[in-house]
Amino acid sequence: MAPLAVAGLSTLLDLVLQERAARVTVLLFWWWLGWHFLVVPPQP
Repeated sequence: MAPLAVAGLSTLLDLVLQERAARVTVLLFWWWLGWHFLVVPPQP
């Protein structure tokens, strides 16, 4: 039987981010993403 409602994104994030390891993982992921895609290499 299918559930009547699907949890919202904020509810899901609240549940996942209760764990310290998850918060550290998300922080490292965002740092990696920013480093690889937002930092422009210096021009010679």
